[in-house]
Amino acid sequence: MLYELLGFRDKEFPAGLGWHDRIVEGFPQASLWSLARHLGVQAEDVATLVGFPAEQLDWRERKSALTADLSDTLFRIAVAYHRLHSLFKDDALCSNWLRTARKETGNQIPVILLTTSPGARHVFDAIDRIKPPKHREVQRTEEAPDQSEATDEDGDASGEENRED
Repeated sequence: MLYELLGFRDKEFPAGLGWHDRIVEGFPQASLWSLARHLGVQAEDVATLVGFPAEQLDWRERKSALTADLSDTLFRIAVAYHRLHSLFKDDALCSNWLRTARKETGNQIPVILLTTSPGARHVFDAIDRIKPPKHREVQRTEEAPDQSEATDEDGDASGEENRED
């Protein structure tokens, strides 16, 4: 998914050090456009966030290389989005999480924190603390040891669903 987020063909280069090499070379400007599309925001907004002059955005120049610093920032944002997507499986929820001030990130907007390495570590730590939705269900079930005694929202302790026949 990282390849797709940044506009590369799937497995265009090897993961790991391949990403390092691509960042050092500089991602094509198309990576900025691709990430903006996945985040559901304007390319100009992503350009401003990462420090690329929005007036220099041009689809005709989409193959021209960004600097290593800009590429690294785009990569951090894509990694955070990818981690969130593996938890939530919902594009809109991932984008919203990144663009909204969160208690987990000291009431700061995660995508802004991702523009620096220390901020990115803080965001990644916050993402790592999120319990996957499936895990939350398991935890709730474990808290009610005998499901026949568990009550539903209406207070019905029978364990059966209310049905209208």
